[in-house]
Amino acid sequence: MKHLLLFILGLTVLSSHLTYGQDIEYQQPPKEVIEIVMAKPMPTTLFSYGYGKAVVLQRDCALVPLKKLADDELRIGGLRINPDNFSETRGSFSNSLYLMDVATGKTTQIGNMPENAEIKEVQWSPSDKYFCFLNVTEKEVELYRVDATAAEPRAEKINTLKVNSIFGSAYTFIDDETIIYKSVPANIKEAPVKTLPSGPVVQESLGKKKALRTTQDLLTSPYDAVLYDYYCTSVFAVFSQEGTKTIGKNAIFRSYNMSPDRQYMMVTTEHRPYSYMEGHNSFTSKLEIWDINGNNIKMLRDGTIKKDDDGDKDDKAPEEPSKSGYSWRADKPATLTWIESDNGEGEMMGRFGMMTPADDDKDKEKDKPEKTYTSRLYQCDAPFNFEDKVLVLNPEYRLGQITWGNDKIAVYTDMSSKQKLRRTITFVPCDTLAKRNILFTESTDTDTLGNFPVYGKIYTVRNQYNSRVMYIDKKISYIYLADTKRPDENGDQMSFIDKLTLKNGKIENLWMGAAPYQERVIAITDFAKLKFISERQSRTEVPNYYVVDVKGKKSRQITFFENTMPIMDGITKQFVTYKRDDGLTLCANLYLPAGYDKERDGKLPVLMWGYPYEYKCFAEAEKVRPPRYNFVRPNYGSAIVWATQGYAILDGFSMPIVASDKDKEPNDVFISQLVMNAEAAINFVDSIGVGDRDRVAVSGHSYGGFMTANLLAHTKLFRAGIARSGAYNRSLTPFGFQSERRNYWKAKSIYDTMSPFTYADKLKTPILLIHGQMDNNSGTFPIQSERLYQALVGLGGTARYLQLPYESHGYSAIENVLHMVYETGRWLDTYLSKEAVEKAKAKEKK
Repeated sequence: MKHLLLFILGLTVLSSHLTYGQDIEYQQPPKEVIEIVMAKPMPTTLFSYGYGKAVVLQRDCALVPLKKLADDELRIGGLRINPDNFSETRGSFSNSLYLMDVATGKTTQIGNMPENAEIKEVQWSPSDKYFCFLNVTEKEVELYRVDATAAEPRAEKINTLKVNSIFGSAYTFIDDETIIYKSVPANIKEAPVKTLPSGPVVQESLGKKKALRTTQDLLTSPYDAVLYDYYCTSVFAVFSQEGTKTIGKNAIFRSYNMSPDRQYMMVTTEHRPYSYMEGHNSFTSKLEIWDINGNNIKMLRDGTIKKDDDGDKDDKAPEEPSKSGYSWRADKPATLTWIESDNGEGEMMGRFGMMTPADDDKDKEKDKPEKTYTSRLYQCDAPFNFEDKVLVLNPEYRLGQITWGNDKIAVYTDMSSKQKLRRTITFVPCDTLAKRNILFTESTDTDTLGNFPVYGKIYTVRNQYNSRVMYIDKKISYIYLADTKRPDENGDQMSFIDKLTLKNGKIENLWMGAAPYQERVIAITDFAKLKFISERQSRTEVPNYYVVDVKGKKSRQITFFENTMPIMDGITKQFVTYKRDDGLTLCANLYLPAGYDKERDGKLPVLMWGYPYEYKCFAEAEKVRPPRYNFVRPNYGSAIVWATQGYAILDGFSMPIVASDKDKEPNDVFISQLVMNAEAAINFVDSIGVGDRDRVAVSGHSYGGFMTANLLAHTKLFRAGIARSGAYNRSLTPFGFQSERRNYWKAKSIYDTMSPFTYADKLKTPILLIHGQMDNNSGTFPIQSERLYQALVGLGGTARYLQLPYESHGYSAIENVLHMVYETGRWLDTYLSKEAVEKAKAKEKK
């Protein structure tokens, strides 16, 4: 591999009383680690709507050359844009694809595929005749179509206008022969040229509260706003047998949502003024209904019209109910639904969402009696006059998810915060007097979670409009439930299929996954015979797809993907459990080197990898465990790769932070429980004779990096730590992080106590800090690692700070990743070798 010079002071090392900035060339880890990092990823499979065919996509390597990250990139509006081809950068893609027949397993290569393809957004047409995909080139994004019914299918480029794929889905099928896509306007001029500003940039707050999470890549100047307009503006183009035409006006389309019959679409457009403190999803917007010819039929929400703040409105006039949660009814061709709330709170923010109280008001909400929500679900058909609205549903509690069926039955969920329950209920749409049946009730009280069964999600199928509705038999007597989270007798979460009889609510289990496999139901293909497509894997078998015949008690393999990482075959994996001091059961996956013999080889150096999670009670925490039966394919950042180098790996070791009281928050005891978890893990690996408690390192990424720095600052349990892309000063994330919803000023002592930066003077264990220079994750700006490193330098700590050029929160350049792994191995070898530990012990005695 060509060695590229780090052109910045990317690697710094603290030695003795001096710090050294080093310009070094990229290095490579051991060959076994390279083989894992550079292994070809497993294929991904996209089944057709009828599940008779599938597109199988392959990628040559999970990483890209550094040069690709170094290409021109605009970072504006919370987006990262390629200015050469009007696409978002850094997204995932495939390099090749082929067609598979599900019934026979036969595979067919596609002719006329583009060279050096970067394939994205594969979609099937409504009847499964065609599938389309985007291909990203240096100068444009192309749209290809393939006739999957042809004897020799070929890829055909169908776009005559350049595709603009910056926002969400770039295209969708209207019918088999007609496709709508977002295109770059044909008359677009040259990109704006930067000029001297005409004045300073000013932001102003006028006393209204708006808590903001920390966000990167925002607009910073009027010139940024001009660039945002230029690159994000598009126009809808419609491809059909008659050719290509554009419809509607040019606009910045945040999203579009077609009606089930594809004759209308809800369109969200963005408008000035833009924010310099928030990403584009918070920009001023309009929500409109357009017809398929681009005509504006109905304005649903106009964010450009500001509410009157002067109090001029007539106080005696009745207040209009607030409208929210606009959505298409999935079982109708073009029926609009929405929520109206007299109290000004839109309970349903979308088809599946629920509104919760604002963070600042949560403490007040606890002490208030439960509100009576006067929310109602309405609908109307084209031309969508609200005066013609029909009442669909008036729920008793806060409305959650709606799963449509037909005119005679649908299902909704509602939730009572006072009674701490969530109900799943059948109803007859538009008949508020009809009887409703509560199918099942689930507890939202974390103290009683373990006492309730695990119910599945209502199983849905595609209807005549290709929209998802719940499956129901012709007599409307039963429905199906399915999910992946029902514990077996050992507590491992398994997939399952249940049948629920509507008349009496009886639930019958039809199938459940079983050890030693981890299985996932892709689709039920025959309800009468109970056949389904499953993705199945085990510790020794790579994920592949099967047709499962439950009643016939047999299955047929339809894909034959092979292991591209054979070097991992000899690594042993054990699912282990152990107790911490307060009795909470913890768990992890323990990986040991190939051929390891405890009696012969003795105790090994240990690398622990973890990530903290918050819980309100023990039962909730003990339900969560890493998968036991999955096939092990570590990625570049996994600690598991070091099992090839003689280390014992405790991967995904439990790091629960459990509230000490129902009126307390988990983070009130963050540090003490962090330490308790780590002590329990080290005690365990030492007690079974495989891990040397004097040679243990801890590592993690993001919140796991934050965990690592805290453990090194508050304990003497470890010989070294590796913290990647973490946030170490919580005052820099003042309006919350992870599940913490209190702001810095309401919980200052918690924020300070949880910040390893606060205890940098106590952090004496060697720490390797790694950070992408262009990390755009909320809260983990590179300054977090930079400031912690500077503090350690000033306080005489032992640290090395590795900055990866052009990398974001996750790393993707071949050169950077290989060097990062090299540095990790070097750090472990330096501080966990027997010689280094003996030397450290002697120094500690002095």
